[in-house]
Amino acid sequence: MPAKNLSSLAFLLLVFVLISLIAYLVPIFANDYRYMLIEGTNLRAQTISDVFLSQYRHYFEWGGRTVNHIIAMLLLLLDKLPRALIQGLAFVSLLVLMSIHATGSFKAKDFLKFTHLFLACALLWLCLRYFGEVIFSTVSSANYLYSTLILLLFLLPWRFYLANESAKKSLVFALLMFFFGIIAGWTNENTGFALNFILGLYFLYLLFIKRTFILWQFTSLVGSSVGFLLLVLSPGNKARMQFMEDNGFDYFAHLGIALEIFCLTLLCFHAIFLCLIFLSYKLKRLDLLDLIDQRCKGAFLFATMGLSSLVIMIFSPNFPARTSTFCCVSLIIVVLALKDLLEEKEVVYLNPKVSFALTLLFTFFFALTYTNTFMAARQAREDQIVRDLEIKTALEQGQKDIVVTPFHVQTFKYLYLADIRSNPNYFSNLILKRFYGIEGSIKRSCDPKTAWFNNDFRYTTKVGEEICNLRSFHG
Repeated sequence: MPAKNLSSLAFLLLVFVLISLIAYLVPIFANDYRYMLIEGTNLRAQTISDVFLSQYRHYFEWGGRTVNHIIAMLLLLLDKLPRALIQGLAFVSLLVLMSIHATGSFKAKDFLKFTHLFLACALLWLCLRYFGEVIFSTVSSANYLYSTLILLLFLLPWRFYLANESAKKSLVFALLMFFFGIIAGWTNENTGFALNFILGLYFLYLLFIKRTFILWQFTSLVGSSVGFLLLVLSPGNKARMQFMEDNGFDYFAHLGIALEIFCLTLLCFHAIFLCLIFLSYKLKRLDLLDLIDQRCKGAFLFATMGLSSLVIMIFSPNFPARTSTFCCVSLIIVVLALKDLLEEKEVVYLNPKVSFALTLLFTFFFALTYTNTFMAARQAREDQIVRDLEIKTALEQGQKDIVVTPFHVQTFKYLYLADIRSNPNYFSNLILKRFYGIEGSIKRSCDPKTAWFNNDFRYTTKVGEEICNLRSFHG
């Protein structure tokens, strides 16, 4: 194996260890507790049949993200160590798939490039909104990290076709793509829409402009459409929307918040856009822009898909920042594709000294923020042990209304803590009440004051001081 590939594998191993370590330390919260139970009961899910029974009920009672939540519940059946190792493997797989999509090649010498993998990892660490929630938290990662992996795997045949336009496959492959399409379309509402919208437009281009298409392209599009319909037509979605309307949901009031989240998301992609501007400028200076359509059209098609998945959220009743995950990944793939094009032409597009300085700067930033994240996750783990003891002691003493002490660390970009609050009717409180079978209520003794600064730009946190003595951050 070439030395370059060995260095890439060593880097991936290091990333795997670092991600797995934090995933092991991060406690479970909120929806993690919820999906440890069989839907509609207070019984713990203990078998695979419990998982499918729970998600069958969930589909009719609360939401249609069956694929994501099956993954979440299967992960929660595992002990902490294997679950953390799978989280690390999932993140490493994401880096590899991003590089494969960027190069349009399945050859190790092409996609196992250290600089590709390092840059992908660096941009995700800098720009992925709610990194800690998307990568480390079990249920959230199932909804966004694992669903993104599913989409990238499903789109591989399309990417290879766009690279050489000679991807003829068998009838069996066409059937497999149909069933895989159902799974891909059934993951998230925004990505399911974007997947079918962009692939649908491209298929119409093949049908009416090029006047040719391959069977697997048709079956995969039909499959993803079926999956998306299964998702959005879930009776549980109607029940959840009715709940929002009963609580006075006002779309026009929500629109301003959605636009704010959208603009903030684009701001969070700062490093990605800087890379895109710089690489595009270099390509123009070298008169290589005409090669983009030939070499990078697959990456650009999926970036359009990613941007569509973000834009459609403006019109959604709810716009969680973590829904930008697929958009972030797809834009980074474009960065890698442009970089790969320049390297293929053996162009020195960045001064070696500047490259070394930037690498050193990010390494220092990563070491600082990762160390802080490790300390914060360890503190949260210790706090949760104390919290569990408080709850069990209170239950043994027959207390109905339980008050627990706050944690000594708070949420920031790289650590998501969906803790209970002083309001006993907050969603995390109600989930924990159900999980522990508490007759009355549960709440923490106090909440921190809210500040204006957004969590996306809060790269470190204070560890060891009770959060009520601190000022929390808007997120």
